[in-house]
Amino acid sequence: MDQVFSLIKSMSQSEKRYFSRFSKFQTPDTTNSYLALFNQMAKKDKYDEKILKREFGDLYFAQLKQQLYKKLLQSLRLYYTSNEAQNEIFTHLHNYKLLVSKDLLIAAEKELKRADKIAKESEMSYESAIIFRERNLLINGMSDVFELQNRIKENEIFVKNQIENISNEHEYEKLFLEIEVINKQLEATRNLEELERVTKFLENPLLKSDQLALSSTSKIFFHFSKGLAFYLKSNYENCILHMDQSVFLLETNPFILNRLEGLFVRSQANCCLSYIHLNKYDQFSLTFEKLKNFKLKDSPIIDYRNFLVYVLDIMFLNKIKQFKKAIELIESSNDFIIYMEEKSALKSGYTQENVYNVFQSATAYLGVGLYKKASFVLNEFINQKTKGLKEDAYIMARLFFLCVRFEMNDEALIESELRSIQRYLKEKNKLFLFEKHLLNFISKMLVSTSSAEQKRNFLELKNEIELLKEVEFEKNAFIYFDFSGWVKKFTS
Repeated sequence: MDQVFSLIKSMSQSEKRYFSRFSKFQTPDTTNSYLALFNQMAKKDKYDEKILKREFGDLYFAQLKQQLYKKLLQSLRLYYTSNEAQNEIFTHLHNYKLLVSKDLLIAAEKELKRADKIAKESEMSYESAIIFRERNLLINGMSDVFELQNRIKENEIFVKNQIENISNEHEYEKLFLEIEVINKQLEATRNLEELERVTKFLENPLLKSDQLALSSTSKIFFHFSKGLAFYLKSNYENCILHMDQSVFLLETNPFILNRLEGLFVRSQANCCLSYIHLNKYDQFSLTFEKLKNFKLKDSPIIDYRNFLVYVLDIMFLNKIKQFKKAIELIESSNDFIIYMEEKSALKSGYTQENVYNVFQSATAYLGVGLYKKASFVLNEFINQKTKGLKEDAYIMARLFFLCVRFEMNDEALIESELRSIQRYLKEKNKLFLFEKHLLNFISKMLVSTSSAEQKRNFLELKNEIELLKEVEFEKNAFIYFDFSGWVKKFTS
C-alpha cells in the first residue's frame, strides 16, 4: 500500500483537523495543492494513483505527493510536541543552547535543570546522559577548580548509576520479550512440557521480587511479565495482582505511561480476561469501564484499545448467555471489525484479539442457533492456518467446528473431519486427554442408534470434562470455547 495513503488512513480525526489548520496557516493561498491532494486521499477507501494523476496532473505528481508526506510528518511532530517527554526535553535543550550563545549562563542552567527533571521523571537514560554532558561543559565555563573537582566525583557516580540502571532495564525488557515469545506460541499451557516452560520462566531470579528492579520501567516489565506468565498457567488471581501493579506504576508515572500506552492497555485487558475466567463480573465491569474510557494519546493504541473493548464485551455477553445482545454488538460493529482485521493482516496476520473475536463471534452465533454462520466463521479461520495462527487456537477451532457440524447433523462432513483432525493431532503430538475424550464422544455419537445411548454418551463426556477441570494443564482446553457449557446444554 502507498506509504502516504497509509499514513493518512492511520491519522485520527483530531490529527486530520490539525493538519488542515496547519496547512492553511503555512500556505494561506486557496490554491494549496498538497492540502487538496490530502483531502482527496482522505476521502478514498482505496488508493488509486491513476485517478489522482488525472486530477492533479501526471508531470509533478510525485513531487506533490512527497511534499504532502513531508508536511504530514511536520504537522504530526508539532501535534505531539507538547505531549511527549522527549520533545519537551529537547525544547529545553534548544533554549539552553540559545541562551548560552547569548552568554546568559544562569538562565541557560535553569533550562538544563528543567530538562533534567523531565528526563529523570520519565527515566530516559540517553537524554539524561546528554543533559549531564552539557552541564559539565556549562560548569567548565563558569566554575572554579574546587567545583570542577566535585564534578569529577559526580561524573563517576553518574556513570556508575547509568550503567547499572540501563543494564537492569535491559534485563527486564529481555524477560518481557521472552514471555512475549511464549505467548505468541500458546495462550495457555496444555501439557507438562509447556507447563514446565512457563514455570521455568517464573523461576528466573530476577522475578523473585520487584525490589530487584531498580527503575519504575523495570518494575513495570517485572509485573507485566510475571502477570502474563501466571495467565498462561491459568493462575488468574496472581495475574490480576501483577497486572494491577503494572497499571498502578504506569498511572503514577505519566511520562512513562506516554511511552508505554500499549502495555497499559494490555495490562487492563488481561485483568478483564482474568475476571471473566473467575466469574467475578463486578470487578470485570469496573476494570472494563476504566479501560474503555481511559484517555489515550496514540491513535493506533486507541484503535487497539477499542478493538479489545469490543472483544471483551462480546466475551462477557457470551459468558452470561446474552447471545442476542452479543449478535447485536457484532452486527453494529461490522465496519470497525473489518477495518481492524485489515490492519492486522497488513502487519502479521491474525493477532490474539482477532483469534478471540473469531471464537466469540462463533459462540454467539451458535448460542442463537445460527449454525451456518458459526460454521462459516470457524471454517474461514481454519483455512488461514498459514497466517501464523497459534497451534492451540487452530486445534480448538477445528474441535469447535466439529461441535457445530454435529448440531447441524452433518454426518458426512463430521466423519471426514474426524479422521483428518485425529491424524493431525497425532502428527503434532497434541492428542491430549480432552481431545481424546471429545473425539471419542463424536465417534460414538456417529454410530449411536437410540436417544438413551446418545444421552449416556453426553453424560459420560460431561463427567470426563468435570474431572479434566481439576488437571492443571487440561483445564486450559476451555480458554477459547466453553465445551463444558456446550455439553451441559444437552444433559440438563
